[in-house]
Amino acid sequence: MLEGAIELKKEILLLKDQIQAIEEENDLPGLRDVLKNKEGQYQSLLHECYDKGVLAEGSLRVVTVYRGRRGIRFKDFYESYPEIAIMYGKLSVASVEKELTERFSSGGMEKKDAKEKAQTTLEKYCDMEGDPKFDVVDMVEGI
Repeated sequence: MLEGAIELKKEILLLKDQIQAIEEENDLPGLRDVLKNKEGQYQSLLHECYDKGVLAEGSLRVVTVYRGRRGIRFKDFYESYPEIAIMYGKLSVASVEKELTERFSSGGMEKKDAKEKAQTTLEKYCDMEGDPKFDVVDMVEGI
């Protein structure tokens, strides 16, 4: 079995070397840098449009692709819900929201209302992490 594994590893390393040689021969690292630069310019321009309220021009629309992620401030959450904070060493928004929903619904609240209350409750303990990302779409051409 290990003989088969080492043979596969050799093949993988050979393929990686071949790919790296092709990338260097065709200046792919340089092209990746150019692409990264253009993507940065694109996001900067879309952020500027968003900040200035320019969200549509003709058939073009600015859409939000990524809003960032919510992160829970552990200390603040722990002060209000220590038993839940202890259950989850690292607080993920989804797991805590689920726990709060179950807790509220077990108190006789409808599941939908319990989920809404859990989301509202959790909002005051969350901060957004990361920058939003935008895209522009052409509503006519479908690009």
